[in-house]
Amino acid sequence: MVEKEITIRVAPHCYKIYCALQTATDHDTRTIFEYITDGIEQLRVIPNCGKSIPKKQCAHVLKEQELTNLWVLRLNNGWRILYSLIGDGERRIAVIIVFLGDHKEYERYLKY
Repeated sequence: MVEKEITIRVAPHCYKIYCALQTATDHDTRTIFEYITDGIEQLRVIPNCGKSIPKKQCAHVLKEQELTNLWVLRLNNGWRILYSLIGDGERRIAVIIVFLGDHKEYERYLKY
């Protein structure tokens, strides 16, 4: 069995959030940064470790982002990573992170 190459790509707006959390000095914000970093590492090892979101619940996001699937990785303190998986079926998988935020922002993003 051939081991798959897994790459992580982060949408620019998510990268800005990540960098802002990274440079924060207060304990709570640093803790959130650590949750997100741990989540990204989980995705690097097991890309499908999150939960697949049914297409009918996220059709507008799929259309806006030109994606075919959307997954959610639930983190501590209600934070979420929304991502898509793209693969060539053989050797490569790309994890595309399209959202980082707390539960309230997550619900707003998915228009729940």
